[in-house]
Amino acid sequence: MILRDVWQQDRGIEEAPQEATRLERKYWGENTSKACLSLSGFNTDEMYAYTIYMSYGKPGNATGMVKDLVAKAPGSIKHIRLRFYQAGEKDPLDDVQANRPFSSLRADLLSSDEEIKRMVLGRIEAPMKEKVSAGKRLVVGYDVKLKLVVTDGSTKITLAVSGNITPDMDKRLLSLATSFGEVKGYEISPARELEIVNVEERRDSVFAFVIVNPSRRE
Repeated sequence: MILRDVWQQDRGIEEAPQEATRLERKYWGENTSKACLSLSGFNTDEMYAYTIYMSYGKPGNATGMVKDLVAKAPGSIKHIRLRFYQAGEKDPLDDVQANRPFSSLRADLLSSDEEIKRMVLGRIEAPMKEKVSAGKRLVVGYDVKLKLVVTDGSTKITLAVSGNITPDMDKRLLSLATSFGEVKGYEISPARELEIVNVEERRDSVFAFVIVNPSRRE
């Protein structure tokens, strides 16, 4: 796999479409099976990081695809990259199991939130647990990792978001996804384990900040 930067924040965004075409002409060879444009950034209004991946199998429209990504980006843009794959090379996006219909997203987010709260309640120390038992709400802050898969003809678009993804954001995420094409489904990372970073008492709640599925440290 060949990875090249199309654009970074120290350059004018208007340069990105032409640079993508230049890189495509330079690196797309006879053994190239596909390429993947990616645009990453951060939505400060709803506090989530995002990356939009656009995978395609034929060269010739990099300029238009970059313009489309930039126009539809849901927040500030950090960088744009382009990957070139040869036949047989592994693309991590191929393993995304987007087999859940979008209509299930809100229910899945609510169910995941309840499961994480249950896990936290089982691990916090007795004094805080007693305050929850006495009537204080347990509020848990954590990042959700979600991948939405969209198709537009032969182009596959994967929208990966990570952050404060709440159930009431489902319609806004659907609007973003459908702006690229037909939504095929989504994959949400289940909570297998968590690390409690901080627990504190607030006026009407007990607030816990946790890391869901933390990376293992050597």
